[in-house]
Amino acid sequence: MRDLDARAQGLMRNIDSLADEYLHNVKNMSFDKRKDHLEKIQCLFNKAKEYGDDKVQLAIQTYELVDKHIRRLDSDLARFEAEIQDKALSNNRNQDDQTSSKTIFLYFLNIIIIIINNNNRFQPVVN
Repeated sequence: MRDLDARAQGLMRNIDSLADEYLHNVKNMSFDKRKDHLEKIQCLFNKAKEYGDDKVQLAIQTYELVDKHIRRLDSDLARFEAEIQDKALSNNRNQDDQTSSKTIFLYFLNIIIIIINNNNRFQPVVN
């Protein structure tokens, strides 16, 4: 981009100097010389326009490349967020399952303790 810009600026400086030269000497130039001089200036303008068009194309390509990467990063971010949510939900389910298992275990442990205590009360005393 810088190279194209430097070339275009160089051409514009050449065009300026040729235009100044033309304006100062137009009265003393023959028709053919004026025509040649103007054609040379026109050719340089066309070349400068090509450089400008190349700069625009390069800018468009750069924009499209950056846009493509941004879309890919957005997609990756959405996927990672979904994975994090899935892991969080999975962890919550595992914790709920563990809590449920622990609760059931404690419930049955209490029942066993009650049964053991009741059996101890009703056992006859043997002397």
